Amino acid sequence: MGLKRSKVSLLTVCFMLYIFIAGGIFGLEDVVSSAGPGLAILLFLGLMIFWAYPYALVCAELGSAMPEDGGFYVWVKRAMGPAWAFNCGWWMFISVLLDTSVYLVLALAYLEGMIGEFSLLTRWLIAFSIILACTYINIRGLKSLGFFSTVFSILILLPAVVLIILGFANWQHAPFTPFMAPEVLSSGGMALALSIGIWCFAGYEYIFTMAEEFEQPEKVLPKGLLIVLPLVTLTYILPMIAGLAGVGQWEEWSAEGGLSFVQMGAQLGGPVLGVILLFSIVISNVALYNTYVGSNGRVPFAMARDNLFPQFFTKTHPKYGTPYIAIIISAAVTAVLCLGSFETLIVADVFMFVSVLIFVFISGLILRIKEPELHRPYKVPVGTKGFAAIVVLLVAIALWTMFSSGIEYVIGGTIGLSTGPILYLILKNYYKKKNIESSGIGS
Repeated sequence: MGLKRSKVSLLTVCFMLYIFIAGGIFGLEDVVSSAGPGLAILLFLGLMIFWAYPYALVCAELGSAMPEDGGFYVWVKRAMGPAWAFNCGWWMFISVLLDTSVYLVLALAYLEGMIGEFSLLTRWLIAFSIILACTYINIRGLKSLGFFSTVFSILILLPAVVLIILGFANWQHAPFTPFMAPEVLSSGGMALALSIGIWCFAGYEYIFTMAEEFEQPEKVLPKGLLIVLPLVTLTYILPMIAGLAGVGQWEEWSAEGGLSFVQMGAQLGGPVLGVILLFSIVISNVALYNTYVGSNGRVPFAMARDNLFPQFFTKTHPKYGTPYIAIIISAAVTAVLCLGSFETLIVADVFMFVSVLIFVFISGLILRIKEPELHRPYKVPVGTKGFAAIVVLLVAIALWTMFSSGIEYVIGGTIGLSTGPILYLILKNYYKKKNIESSGIGS
């Protein structure tokens, strides 16, 4: 059988999007200590307006016009052709494989923080169990993924809500004072805070990689995006304000080795809340792994349908109608990667991811110009010039992100990007030759 469509409620879509985009409040601590209390909050409001909202709108328009599995790969292919589409698909596939592997490693690390250090065998067995469970969830299809995304979201958000309530109830510090950290511009603090902020507002395109498996994806997915965006912003800003008001000590805030939300929870609600918040970090990383490991398999599935990737990636499950071979391979690769060291590989990760976003943004503009009559169930309410202005803004922010992190990121990212054209030429020539042989030409 082919792909199977599932009826997924708007509420479930919103929970799925929450995991894709945010997946928790942890990591925000470094934004506050790097930029300063007032500037950190203003920064996230600004990013919502000038980065997240335009980014989500472009994805909503493209996703509604081309609701097919592969998502951004399909969009770039229509706008810029198969070569650039393949490169974007490959770059994102590798980038997300690295990300999902890191989520798994972090889940294990935080679990060790709760229970104690594991033996190598215990660590491997836990990792394998998580991978096996998440693979099964994703093979069963969108209803299964949606159910667990909902459960995970609730388990992540409830402790955060308690932290927010306790922080506001114990208000004793001015949460916006000082406005910015001393020497924030010269010390690189602003650059770090902005980079983390941009990363926190990313992932809007990835639910569209599974679009063909939703009923009415052209309606429910854009609507879900527009609902979730302001809510995600609140889940970022409210914990920051609550922590600043109830605990203060903003200079010491850090996700690792400093004052984290876990420690703030323990101060405000006792050790039990601290443990619950720590557990929610484990859940957060498992949820991110679960959501991305399956959706990432849809990218090579779409490429294989276009004869640009091995054909076994196109196989769909006879019962669940999901690209199960692609999902299993994606999970298997993360199982190998999570055993290694990521310091070198992660250098290329963000660079490749942001490169794909640039092509997505430009594709939206190209299609506005080339195909103005293309049916777009959701269309950004601006003309072509207004859309061009949005794309220029997004590309400028994306380029800044790529080149502001140091020369090692540029070098590592460039090496990562170079693998795309090389692999494209190899696979294109292989399948061209194979098609000629199968047709009997030249025999």
